[in-house]
Amino acid sequence: AHEVAHASFRHVATLQRAVPCQFEEWGNVKGQHLVLDVRKAPFVNEHGVVVGVVGTGRDVTEHQAEQDKLRLAALVLEHSSEALLITDEANAIVEVNPAFTRLTGYSREDALGQTPAILRSGRQGVEFYRRMWEALTAEGQWQGEIWNRRKDGVLFVEWLTINTLYDSHGQPHRRVALFSDVTEKKKEAELLWQQANYDLLTQLPNRRMFQDRLEVELKKLRRSSGKLAVCYLDLDHFKEVNDSLGHHGGDQLLVQAAQRILACVRGSDTVARLGGDEFTVILTDIESATSAERVAQAIVATLSQPFDLDGTPVQV
Repeated sequence: AHEVAHASFRHVATLQRAVPCQFEEWGNVKGQHLVLDVRKAPFVNEHGVVVGVVGTGRDVTEHQAEQDKLRLAALVLEHSSEALLITDEANAIVEVNPAFTRLTGYSREDALGQTPAILRSGRQGVEFYRRMWEALTAEGQWQGEIWNRRKDGVLFVEWLTINTLYDSHGQPHRRVALFSDVTEKKKEAELLWQQANYDLLTQLPNRRMFQDRLEVELKKLRRSSGKLAVCYLDLDHFKEVNDSLGHHGGDQLLVQAAQRILACVRGSDTVARLGGDEFTVILTDIESATSAERVAQAIVATLSQPFDLDGTPVQV
């Protein structure tokens, strides 16, 4: 018989009162950790005196380890900052964690039995979800950025990771989705990109964006026989306006000038502010130099009309 090194002597008093008991004993047997589910009962003689013990021991080491894993997993999910939902093979939600409720506003009772479509924002089309399910079917996992909607109707951006758990036959059994709110991070990233590529005053592309777009258009031309034109222009007498009306007047002039230039070109063309009173225009897919000349003349004509800067007429 194997000896368990760490016996539980606290049950001796119970047995001495002729009462059966059940408990766990654990210890190291031949260098391995062992947990036993022990059941013991007193052996009583004809005089009612306890003269021995009858017992059994069942090895529950693996079962105990599995239970410890489950308890640990439940504890992690309970206190996780990431929202979790689990769906079954029919895509019905079978479990969520508290972070899911905090993020989406849906309680556990609201979510169970529903599909993840209760969060759908409408921002992504059918093609987006088709590609997602193709990846899940082929690879069992998917991750990416997705727009969803909270219970109160507020939209948010989440970073979503989905993994598939398979049954013994290799069929999808559960899908586990973990996600976190990245709305503020996305807004910050978009703001930084905007500041890096656009002029804050006129909201036109800046020098950097102008160069990027010009490179893209030139690459297109190398694959086709089209033409483009690049126009450079500045505003005569801008310094006099700035000196007489101050920076506020100068800023107004630049904003209005940008709007007038935009009105002379197509949506596929690019108007950029390089800095100061210098602007550029990229005219794409033009037929000839005459086409560019007509646009240039229209821009000069519109910029020659008087500007109204807080009631002060100015002509440049």
